[in-house]
Amino acid sequence: MLPARLRRQVAAVAETTEAPSTSHPAVPPARLSLVGTASQQHERLAFGHRSRDGSTSQRRVEPYRQVLVRRRWYLLAWDLDRGQWRTFRLDRLADVRSTGERFAPRALPAETAAAYIDAALKVPRHRAVITFLAPAAQVTGRLSDGDGTLEPLAGDRCRFTTWVDSFEWLAVMTVMTGVEFRVEEPVGFVTYCAELRDRLGRAVAG
Repeated sequence: MLPARLRRQVAAVAETTEAPSTSHPAVPPARLSLVGTASQQHERLAFGHRSRDGSTSQRRVEPYRQVLVRRRWYLLAWDLDRGQWRTFRLDRLADVRSTGERFAPRALPAETAAAYIDAALKVPRHRAVITFLAPAAQVTGRLSDGDGTLEPLAGDRCRFTTWVDSFEWLAVMTVMTGVEFRVEEPVGFVTYCAELRDRLGRAVAG
């Protein structure tokens, strides 16, 4: 339906554009639709939830917003059993269903749901800053998508700022880039890398 000139331009973009693959888990569209409808109509939800450590629990919530943060879908909801605001990753939910019970909307705990979730993700995490000894264009496709920000520096270097749950994953991610790097902060990650170096050295000794 496009004019011939625009068809050629769109085709050129499509044929010459690549997007890096992502390992982030997908959320079924039906789940997004169900949660979105319940949020809009102020209907309580019930679902099974798998936490970060793999444990499972049953939850009853008042859903408010679905937010895409760092390429993951999150639900901001009022947890009825715990009596507090909670965030849930939608890919970790199971057997999501509407209870048919209506609720009176509460005021959001922040100016926007996106701001609340972003702050919630950063507070309990470790902030780390790493300098890669390579241009940003060389590093960007080798990092886990959406886990931080990458900015170019002078001298064909770049700075990576991220928030992580554990130093273990950060160490694996940075080493797997195959690029030389220097840890700027935090001190805890510097210490962890030194301990990991010594542990690997003992593993191959002799």
